[in-house]
Amino acid sequence: MGLLQTSASDKIKLHDAARVVGKGRLALLGTEAVKADQEALRGVVQQSLLESWSPAKLSLFLRLTGEVGRLDVLVEMATEELFDEMGVWPEVEAYLEHGGQDEGIPPDIPPDRRIKALDGLAFADMKAGSDRVASWLDQMDALITTHELGAEERLRVGMKRMNLLASKGDGRGTARLIADLTPFVKELSPGHRRVFSYNVACAELALGEPKAAIKRIQPLIKEYYDLIGLSPELVMGNNAPDLEPMLKEGAEVDDVKHLADSLDVLAKALDAEGNFSPLARVHALKFYDLARAPDSLFRVGQDLVDQFIRQRDFEGALNMMESIVLPQLQQWKLADYLISVRSQYAVVLAYCERYSEAEAEMTRLEPYKSGLGPAAQKELDDQRNLIANLRRFGPPPKWVPPPGLLDRLAGQFGGKGRVPSMPSRAVFPKVGRNERCPCGSGRKYKHCHG
Repeated sequence: MGLLQTSASDKIKLHDAARVVGKGRLALLGTEAVKADQEALRGVVQQSLLESWSPAKLSLFLRLTGEVGRLDVLVEMATEELFDEMGVWPEVEAYLEHGGQDEGIPPDIPPDRRIKALDGLAFADMKAGSDRVASWLDQMDALITTHELGAEERLRVGMKRMNLLASKGDGRGTARLIADLTPFVKELSPGHRRVFSYNVACAELALGEPKAAIKRIQPLIKEYYDLIGLSPELVMGNNAPDLEPMLKEGAEVDDVKHLADSLDVLAKALDAEGNFSPLARVHALKFYDLARAPDSLFRVGQDLVDQFIRQRDFEGALNMMESIVLPQLQQWKLADYLISVRSQYAVVLAYCERYSEAEAEMTRLEPYKSGLGPAAQKELDDQRNLIANLRRFGPPPKWVPPPGLLDRLAGQFGGKGRVPSMPSRAVFPKVGRNERCPCGSGRKYKHCHG
């Protein structure tokens, strides 16, 4: 009858019509029975997650966790950096809002955990550009004052307020907060000090001070490399699966993620200085992949593709799309990036003069347009017009890398000896066209510096 459909030989899809009947029958059993079934299902999903992880299962587990009232679990996860990377925030936001309020709080959620719920909400709203950020920060300050919470909690709210002021161009307010927070950082662990340095670099970048951000972030990058037991030269030519067994024993996944974040800041600061910096983003992508951080991976991957386009390296942009971004989209299946990634791919195809494929890609996306917001709809229209103009007038001339570029790029990673210089053509061994390019991009030599 079409209620069930097998997919990819190992998954089963259930038609939504069957859900209505199932939920109706379940509701007839009464509230207590429903909650007992939810608890049982949560246990099944938890065990399944341990055996075979997937974003869809994690999303279901978090939703069930909220429905059965385990707010303590959600609050504890709210400030885990990788929590926000999985695209599951909408599943738990309402539960965390409840967990952050004074009324109706279960007795097992103390103030230090309540502030974590507010911290998670503030982080998500800062990322989304919401005006609610200030309200969450004010509530965090009130909790700190009322319950005399310590340096870690003060640093949590202070760093977010610092970045909020920087995003509004308030240099004096930002500097004042940096000075106020510095004594608290001295009381905490080296990990807190590194996170603080990273946030100050972000604030400097937001205030239009890329030189200061570069000066601050480069030593931090070196420190994170040392923490996880890798070096830039080991990253050259190796992708995430190759790098994982090279990690120092006991290396923390958070430090891998922080290294990727720091490389991303370096890339943005170098962009602001007018420098071409693909290696910083390529290395960041590898570490985001290693840390299982898909949201950042897609964001930086799309930035990297745009960077290749701006540099007129259209084949490089296409290779990055087809070898990194699209396969990751297929793996993670994050709906938030489906439209933006596929439409960007269509534009890259057009720059490579594959106009029919580009137009076919945009045609496939047309049914989704009505469900997008005004800004996303305008972006799709602009991309469609760009593809039409590229077909009509042709793309600009392709870029050819100047001699010595790779030496300069390697030097941007900070510290002599960290990244090996590219040998001259006379002494470098011959590279096959289908082998990996020696520059470390992960692309075939014929599509890179060949």
